[in-house]
Amino acid sequence: MNETVMAKIKQPPQALPYLLFKYTKALFSALGIFILLDLYRLFTQENYNIKRFYFSIGLFVLVTLFLALKEYFFLFYQLDNTNIIIHNGLVKKSKTIIPIKNIQNINTKSNWIQKILGITTIIIDTAGSNKEEAEFMIKQKDLPVFKNSLLNNNSSTDGITQEDKPNAINTYHTIFETQTTDILKLGFSANHLETMLVVAGFIFSQMNELEKFFKEGVHQATDTASNFVAQSLQTIWGILLIVFMVLVFTILISIFRSLLKYFDYKIQKTNHGFFIQYGLFSTIEKIIPQHKIQWVSWTANALRSQLKLYEFKFLISGEEDIKNKLKAHVPITQEALLAQLTKDYLPINSFHLEQKIQIQKPYIFIQLLLKIIPIFIILFILGYFLNAELLYFLLIPFYWGLKIILKQRNSYLQYNETGVLLHLKSFGKKIILLRWDKLQSVSLQQSGFQKRAQLATLILHTSAGNIHFPYFKKQEAKNMYNLALFKIETSNWS
Repeated sequence: MNETVMAKIKQPPQALPYLLFKYTKALFSALGIFILLDLYRLFTQENYNIKRFYFSIGLFVLVTLFLALKEYFFLFYQLDNTNIIIHNGLVKKSKTIIPIKNIQNINTKSNWIQKILGITTIIIDTAGSNKEEAEFMIKQKDLPVFKNSLLNNNSSTDGITQEDKPNAINTYHTIFETQTTDILKLGFSANHLETMLVVAGFIFSQMNELEKFFKEGVHQATDTASNFVAQSLQTIWGILLIVFMVLVFTILISIFRSLLKYFDYKIQKTNHGFFIQYGLFSTIEKIIPQHKIQWVSWTANALRSQLKLYEFKFLISGEEDIKNKLKAHVPITQEALLAQLTKDYLPINSFHLEQKIQIQKPYIFIQLLLKIIPIFIILFILGYFLNAELLYFLLIPFYWGLKIILKQRNSYLQYNETGVLLHLKSFGKKIILLRWDKLQSVSLQQSGFQKRAQLATLILHTSAGNIHFPYFKKQEAKNMYNLALFKIETSNWS
């Protein structure tokens, strides 16, 4: 095939004001506290050296201009029949060649400033890299043509010939859009403990930063809050007030996090896979090629599993190395959507007649012996000898122990000639769907205890990570292990 190499393409002129904003924001996030401190001293100290303030502002402006102009004038891209080529650098020049067939995600991002300027950021990610391979801006109106060029040139797209592609790539079918009620449901049913930990971590990190400059004010605020909590905990009504305030606060934060994650969320089915679009302050678009999907999973906490709400994930090549912001998460508020998302990968209903293979009861004993009991003993000793309040933490190993018991009773595996369905359930639920032809290797593990009990742990290895199913009968493990080896040897790799 003759390769047609385009000339080097520079980012559009509208990118320059955005780059100035981008680097101003980035530098201010890192150094803003020092600038604000200088500004505070300028107005409060009579003998403050004003030249120092002017020098700081001047240096800030110069560094911002340098970084913005460097990226604008010295970043180029090219697109030929098989590769995207990225040229970058002022003194130390670099050239990155990205084979189009290796691209696993083509994401776009545009915030409100970029929308006004009519530009969008292209983010390209490939397998085996823990960062974006390329990131550059193009005009918003040129985005469809750019995406179509990539899809047309990707000869590995599932079952679509070169003759069919010009017509196939423009087929988009919307299968789900979030409504206001969906976001409220997801917010109310979120993991509020996780939200509290995130908020607490943020507050403590900011307090440590502020304490360096406003020590007295931070100490006064923390003392006031501590006194309020101490007084409230002395009465039942005070305890209920604290609980109510914490609950309302975490629910509001959870709803806001759901807004950030799922506002204006839309997923469309295309001839090549899926197209996802969402965003509150900035619009993010993701393309998930069907042939790059290694396995799929959907999870729910205890409340969501009762409400039939799930978070669906496409696991693609190199998933463990992909930044979380680039991973594809789909909110499931209707069970019918699960069938639509999995039907071209592996239909869920193909397993309803298959035998269920369950985790065996010795799993409970070994988990309690090696994990729960040691933690219980350590917490008890610390609470008895150091601080009696630590004894409250004994509830944690009780919770973990109950979770292990529920996991053993409710989890199972099913498989057939096409693939594997793994159902893990304790308080919450996680379901994994894997096709045999996506499997790279399979292994059996046996500890000394498992050998004596005639048990084994099966591990399925894929390019998107490993899947473990622990403690089931050795003969059942061998049967599945042999089938997996046969499927690996006879499958057409994709």
